[in-house]
Amino acid sequence: VEATAKTVVTQRMKRTGSRWKMHGGQTIIRLRTLATSDRWDAACDWHVSHLEATQPGIQDAA
Repeated sequence: VEATAKTVVTQRMKRTGSRWKMHGGQTIIRLRTLATSDRWDAACDWHVSHLEATQPGIQDAA
């Protein structure tokens, strides 16, 4: 667990000069977690299908 926390949080969030607001930092951590756990593609597929289901006409924009 500690190694995962270091990989996900420390390497990205504690870079020199980095400043994060709470919402932005949490979003980056979520995205890094998806990427490091090999769930990125599944999350992107879910997001696209969710947008298509909830926003009429979104398919026309592609």
